Amino acid sequence: MLRFILVNDRTLRANPHCALCCADITGSYVREINTKFCYCSRGCFLSHTSLGQRVIERAARAAS
Repeated sequence: MLRFILVNDRTLRANPHCALCCADITGSYVREINTKFCYCSRGCFLSHTSLGQRVIERAARAAS
């Protein structure tokens, strides 16, 4: 399942900031397909993904 796209040398139309660290996005960036969030690097994308997974796991533990 494809979850993200690596974009090289393309400028964003609006809001050129990373969804996780708020850094300016210049040059290449990672774009998540489902949410259309843009990240300044692969590391920020992976950090955001792991944070979301932890929240889901906590909610599942609390519900059981």
